[in-house]
Amino acid sequence: MGFLSGFNDRPDYAKLKWEVIDAQIKQKLYRLVHPNETVIDTD
Repeated sequence: MGFLSGFNDRPDYAKLKWEVIDAQIKQKLYRLVHPNETVIDTD
């Protein structure tokens, strides 16, 4: 879990990285629940 730990990251970079990971997980879960829809707005 090296890159996910954020141990050596700057705080702003680590926050941005987790926001991207969060959006990716939400999109994958949404596609499982709604397989006929292609994209979602993460805002």
